[in-house]
Amino acid sequence: MGRTFMIDPIKSARDAMTRGHFAEALRIAEAHVATQPFDVQAARLYATLCSELENADAERAWRNVIALAADDVEAHYMLGNLEGERGEYETAVEHFRAALGRAPIHPQLRASLGLALDELGQVHEAEASFRQALNGIANPPYALVAALARNLFRQRRFAEALHYFDILAQKSAIADATLNAAYATCLSSEGRDEEADTAFRRAIDRNNSGALGIVRDYSAFLMRRGRYADAMRLLEEARADSCADLLAASMLLICRMHLADWRDFDALRVNIIERVAQRLSQPDDVVPAYDFLALCDEPLLQRKVAQRWGEMDAPDISARPTGRNRQSGKLRLGFVSSDYNNHPVGRLVVGLFEQLDRRQFEVFAYATSAPTGDRFDERIDAAIDRYRSLDRRDPEASARAITADTIDVLFDLNGFSGGEAIRIFARRPAPVQINFLGYTGTLGSPAYDFILTDRYCVPPEQRDAFEEQLLYVEPCYLPSDPTRSRSPQVPIRADYALPEGAFVFCAFAAVYKITPQLFDGWMRLLRHVPGSVLWLRHLAADRVERMRSAAARYSVDGTRLIFAPGEDIDRYLARFALADVLLDSAPFGSHTTVNDALFSGLPVVTLAGESFAARASASQLRAAGLPNLIAHTSNEYVEIAHSLATNTALLDTARHALADPRKRSPLFDMDAYARAFEAAVAHAYERSTSGALNERA
Repeated sequence: MGRTFMIDPIKSARDAMTRGHFAEALRIAEAHVATQPFDVQAARLYATLCSELENADAERAWRNVIALAADDVEAHYMLGNLEGERGEYETAVEHFRAALGRAPIHPQLRASLGLALDELGQVHEAEASFRQALNGIANPPYALVAALARNLFRQRRFAEALHYFDILAQKSAIADATLNAAYATCLSSEGRDEEADTAFRRAIDRNNSGALGIVRDYSAFLMRRGRYADAMRLLEEARADSCADLLAASMLLICRMHLADWRDFDALRVNIIERVAQRLSQPDDVVPAYDFLALCDEPLLQRKVAQRWGEMDAPDISARPTGRNRQSGKLRLGFVSSDYNNHPVGRLVVGLFEQLDRRQFEVFAYATSAPTGDRFDERIDAAIDRYRSLDRRDPEASARAITADTIDVLFDLNGFSGGEAIRIFARRPAPVQINFLGYTGTLGSPAYDFILTDRYCVPPEQRDAFEEQLLYVEPCYLPSDPTRSRSPQVPIRADYALPEGAFVFCAFAAVYKITPQLFDGWMRLLRHVPGSVLWLRHLAADRVERMRSAAARYSVDGTRLIFAPGEDIDRYLARFALADVLLDSAPFGSHTTVNDALFSGLPVVTLAGESFAARASASQLRAAGLPNLIAHTSNEYVEIAHSLATNTALLDTARHALADPRKRSPLFDMDAYARAFEAAVAHAYERSTSGALNERA
């Protein structure tokens, strides 16, 4: 009798695989598993072939492997990938971790775990997993480097992310549109703007899906650099005016406001406000909080917008630290700002620093931008006890530096106006944190305990519109430096092409604060005050042309709009003497411009609204003894300005009030302001040490 040879089905299946005959291999493996259901090796081979051929039985096959060998690394890995593909990331994480229990240094497993954790929003755990996957790999795969770069980008750790994006770019051109957009943002954060622009354009070119997020990111980059026309074209091409994306629609309107382009202004504005009022439920249901102040005068809606905008910038808020044991008896005050220079905030706050009582307080200035070396920078440096430079790109390190200085009360002089301070404050480096001066509205974040204001700007009955508790300094919250200097060279009207005998209404508001409704009131004034002119701040030629064309539509000769040049601060302050009345903007008032005008003896007409931003100018007029120049309706605003232009006695009375130091002192008495400020700060700190911060005052 001849010998019988046993055919090994596992070997036969693998031989078929080697020849590329996967379907044949699958048939052999499936038949063998059917007769030998407890053969782990066969079950694993069958599952592998199912995955290779994308067979619908793959998931059941891998689960069968785990039923036979609960700690099978490959089975858990493959099931983790399958769960991840259908969005079941928590289950995927369980499988990957089970596999890592047997293969802890498996780079591919670590990478897959990181991807699943990233999808769950567990960015720190995901980062650790990616870094463990990279350990010991001399030439890491593109996908793993991209995953870590994207993870760091999501954490807003742009400098670190850029390191890995640069590695990717060296490997090969980054093809993915979303990755290019993230790379561009990181390049921009490091000041590599030309490269960032190139990366953004590459992202737009490769944005085959039309993802609006990429359009928004590039538009935001262009807007930060003052390229509003380019951003507007990009958003218009993406149909941002008619899409469901609230952020894109808001950005388009903001671009147009910066360009004095008021097409569809009312429709876009109403649409944005209605959508804010109805819901903010989707990830893209956000509006830039600072710009919203110029669109909407409703404090409760401003709070809603601020909360969503702040969540984007600083989603995680650290717990409040306990106060330090103050050995010296002095309170340590810290002021965080990007504007310690010739900027409205720097010019306003320097006088306060000089007047604070050093027997009670130590003053620390934390700068999130490089010093400019101008005289305001130098004056601030001389007025404080310690000056520290912070890296705005690293809020964690910045917060640690402030904590190391054991600051008692920390002030954010930026808010949403710039400087990234909110990300520092989210780390809670001080026991008491106060929103002050840079942003006239709630920051909507529990990182801030108080907002410093006055009872006119924010009446007590508005406390529900603020996340912060209200901390009052009376009669006006705004510090007004009385020692600011003007150019010794006295200007004349001919220097600015102002008609010698004309009544000069001036309006030096930023162009984005000028709404069509406000402009309508200004044109009514020019029509009803013969020979008058409107003197505006320096604008680019395209804005000048649009505003003069708009004036013509009101039957006003466009040449009656005269535009001042850009000038240094001394000349700027001196030129107020050439005007007759300053017209404030609304609903977002021009607070520092109003202060400069009142300091220069120039009467101001303002329209008081409901919000802090719409009442701050009026608060100054009250403190300056000119409440009669505060309007409460658009018609009253025009009427008051018209009365000043046509009633010489009324105008002279207003000028006299500003020329009399005794009448001006409540607004410009910095010594009295400093004492009121000190009392408010001491009260805030006392509430924190008594455990009363959680109680609404």
